[in-house]
Amino acid sequence: KGGICEVYIAANPVLDKRFAVKVLSRAFANREDVAKRLEVEARALAQLADHNGLVKIHTAGRDRVVGPYIVMELRSGTTLRDLLVRLRKLSVVQAVMIAIVLADITADFHVLDIVHRDLKPENIFLIPRGGNEDFVKVLDFGISKMREPEETSPSLTRTGMAMGTPQYMSPEQAQGKMSTDHRTDVYALGVILYRM
Repeated sequence: KGGICEVYIAANPVLDKRFAVKVLSRAFANREDVAKRLEVEARALAQLADHNGLVKIHTAGRDRVVGPYIVMELRSGTTLRDLLVRLRKLSVVQAVMIAIVLADITADFHVLDIVHRDLKPENIFLIPRGGNEDFVKVLDFGISKMREPEETSPSLTRTGMAMGTPQYMSPEQAQGKMSTDHRTDVYALGVILYRM
């Protein structure tokens, strides 16, 4: 459960498979601006559908009872935040390995003109894969910024409106400037590396 959304485990008995389903919290269920953000997140994930460093999206839509939703792959692992709480700091080798992969993933969504704007240890998921215990997946594109045609996509962020997590926000993002671009994610990466 986050500030705006909740994620549930859902089972599909026909496929004999479990999924993660992200929906708006009840407090935001009737807020169209917040619903649009969940749709932006779904579009961002769909554009990056084949990327190993992101959680896979299976479908998204709106239900008349639960409102907007995203159905995603369900993975077991831990967040970088939980790992840092447990270990307090990482070895230089582990921190650098995570940072390199995270920088590569971030560069890939920047190529598509997607700015995450909320990179932080809570949104970095580490899963065991092959022999690697720290296979990185980036989560939560809920406040991401995408370049879209002006006429079809009114801005969901007004000038002077800061969105993100203060400890990881670049100065321009904290000031709510509309000119926030990919460099705000680079700033957050630096803070994450320092934290590790």
